[in-house]
Amino acid sequence: MQPVVQPLVAAHHGADTVVVRFRMAAARSVAIAGNWNAWRPAALRALGDDIWEAALRLPQGTYYFNLVVDGREWVVPSGVATISDGMGGLVAVLNVL
Repeated sequence: MQPVVQPLVAAHHGADTVVVRFRMAAARSVAIAGNWNAWRPAALRALGDDIWEAALRLPQGTYYFNLVVDGREWVVPSGVATISDGMGGLVAVLNVL
């Protein structure tokens, strides 16, 4: 039986900012690109121990994203629900509460 994969859920920290964190082993850089920023990669901040963080200004809603690792590889983070991107690939789901 496969585990149920849930969308990434982020709650607001302050006015309209949410913080997301991802573990990306051995990455030199990680960026996030989604439907809220026209799929333009925005750099995440390295926290150490392969953890990367971004503070995003997003209102409540459902968003779709991928990570860009080392400036070239588009990645769906593990453990996050996905949907088809309509072109044969997948995008991750982010719910902002």
